[in-house]
Amino acid sequence: MSHLKNVLRLVGCCLEFEQPVMVYEYVEGISVSYLLFRKGNHDDDQTRKLLLSWGNRLQIANEVASAIVFLHTEFTTPIIFKDLNPSNVIIDQNSGVGKILDFSLSISLPPGKLEVVKDIISRNGCLAPEYAISGIVTQKADVYSFGVVLLQLLTGEKMNSDFKMVGIEEIHVMDIADSATFEEHGNEIRQQLLGSC
Repeated sequence: MSHLKNVLRLVGCCLEFEQPVMVYEYVEGISVSYLLFRKGNHDDDQTRKLLLSWGNRLQIANEVASAIVFLHTEFTTPIIFKDLNPSNVIIDQNSGVGKILDFSLSISLPPGKLEVVKDIISRNGCLAPEYAISGIVTQKADVYSFGVVLLQLLTGEKMNSDFKMVGIEEIHVMDIADSATFEEHGNEIRQQLLGSC
């Protein structure tokens, strides 16, 4: 995977300890979680506006989706990331590229299998309900987590494990979209969102 621009490159791994230690490339980055949910000083707000413009949000979503698709399709045994959340997506501040990181919970499906039973471990509110209930991990777990991350990118709101969208067909996308996205090119973005409904 070292050729992928949207995955933090693993430089090495040390297996001499009880828990394996992974060493990643150094990137001057900022987590999507920090950008979305931390309200800070003026400099933080300016960085947030720059890195989370509407176009950048779409780019981040596309880069994360591409990385997950690669993990699911480009290996003889698909890799399930299992821990996709805004804390595990960083924006490289030099290139502007969104990168997923922290493969510590990732698993490789056994050859010929589409699912595996695993202990339920979650460090975020993006855990797929099917996995939470049954302990069965499939690629759908990553798809669900990606949907939650996408919703967080769109709304700028933090989701937790109790998050439920009741009556989603009654909610208009303009009602939940992060108002900060409209500050630059607001009418153009509104037209894109209205056209997608």
